[in-house]
Amino acid sequence: MTRANWPPFSAFQWPEIFNNLASMYQKVKIVIGDKYGRLTPVAIAGKNRYGRTTYRCICDCGNEVVLEGSRIAHGTVKSCGCLKGYGVSHSITYSSWRGAKWRCSYVKHPYYKYYGGKGVKMCQRWLKSFENFLKDMGERPSPEYTLDRIDPSGDYTPENCRWATIREQCNNRRNNRILTYKGKDYTASNFAREFNIPPGGVYYGLKKGWEPEYIIKKYKNNE
Repeated sequence: MTRANWPPFSAFQWPEIFNNLASMYQKVKIVIGDKYGRLTPVAIAGKNRYGRTTYRCICDCGNEVVLEGSRIAHGTVKSCGCLKGYGVSHSITYSSWRGAKWRCSYVKHPYYKYYGGKGVKMCQRWLKSFENFLKDMGERPSPEYTLDRIDPSGDYTPENCRWATIREQCNNRRNNRILTYKGKDYTASNFAREFNIPPGGVYYGLKKGWEPEYIIKKYKNNE
């Protein structure tokens, strides 16, 4: 482009261009557990250096990535990078094994501080080879399933791992509260769905120390 042709836009176009760019960074709503392309947000990761909310996402290939909410919502990023050809030479089962291994042992991995940095390890049998992992876990059932630790504070071992859906993993988060009603255990989100109660009402009741029976009675009477 020659100097004579610069800038590439007329002065009348700049306000429109600026507004379009600004709209991309307005507050967007990301629903945890929903699908955005090949990405499924599973938790809020924090804020980036610009103060924008970032999300921890699991890609269909099994890799995890932290992304800004606006990039997810507007579809500017649709995968961890595998759509561009990275990692597609391996199966989704291999990707899950590799991702867990890196989170526990590679200090530069973006999630190392949540796994290896907190003492979470992968057992030596799995570290030694992917073949051992495959023998113990079997093939990953489908892209909807990911490698989940039954005890979130435990290690990656045959006894503590399972293939689970995103919803099952969300129910397995450390900050979930368990309610026991008529001999059956529920997470707060499952309790809300089971008895058709607003999730906010369940969490409010837990904060107040209400029993499950009282939570049901209070919100059912208000219908």
